[in-house]
Amino acid sequence: MPAIHGLNKTTLLDYPGRVAATIFLGSCNFRCPFCHNADLVAGIPPAQEDALGVRKHLSVTQGEGARPSSAPEGPHGTADMQGKKNLSDPADCECAEMPFPSIPEETFFAFLEKRHRLLDGVCVSGGEPTLQPELAAFCARVKNAGFDVKLDTNRTRPAVLQALLSDGLVDFVAMDVKNAPERYAETAGVADLSLASLEESMLLFLSGTVPFEFRTTVVRELHSPADLQSLACWIARLAQTAGVQTADVTWHLQSFEDAPTVLAGEKVLSPWRDDELRNLVPSLREILPRTSLRGIDESR
Repeated sequence: MPAIHGLNKTTLLDYPGRVAATIFLGSCNFRCPFCHNADLVAGIPPAQEDALGVRKHLSVTQGEGARPSSAPEGPHGTADMQGKKNLSDPADCECAEMPFPSIPEETFFAFLEKRHRLLDGVCVSGGEPTLQPELAAFCARVKNAGFDVKLDTNRTRPAVLQALLSDGLVDFVAMDVKNAPERYAETAGVADLSLASLEESMLLFLSGTVPFEFRTTVVRELHSPADLQSLACWIARLAQTAGVQTADVTWHLQSFEDAPTVLAGEKVLSPWRDDELRNLVPSLREILPRTSLRGIDESR
């Protein structure tokens, strides 16, 4: 089973319409500078643990892979890349060893057993969960225990996602869409990134039957209004290719929040103001009507 390096025992936010627990798996093939889970991505030891080895400072809402230029080189860092990197290829996506404890498998499932009347599902986050070779077996065990599975993914492993869908092992998917195509590699922290696998995964869910959402963390240094409009148009074009009405596509924007665990370092990146995002949303809804702000009151 994949090593679990963090657990949020109860969340009302991470799984739409469900009360869930969120787990965090290690390793990622992206190095997004705004990632809150820098220790999972780059192997930085955790700040603190409780008696279960539970990571207290992890944030799923900002849980996107990251890597600043000043960080140590890792197995998936930009210095390791030669030419186009095919992140859907397992040879390019080996899981790094995490230099801190994990929650034992049986401890986690004993925890789930005690939560049968309290939880509806389990959110599988990271890191990038699809890098874990035992992900399917883990999802199957969660479902056999009577819980739905929600998966967070950066979309780089479409073959893994297809297998999970074919076997009925996921019930909801949140797909990170980092930025406009022309700035994707920069935002993901991966040089010469091919977008083919990302588009393949998007089309997989746009054409399928499993509920999904797109989500974007907005960072002042990485996203301009034009970038977000270009991103909306990219999603809309793929929806049309899949024969899906843009009115049926859910896209959440969330503002970056600075923290000591951000991989670029604290006080390096900055958020948009709430009013700036609110003012931009109407133009984005002209492209994708179900665009919304997460964590920001839109009624002001």
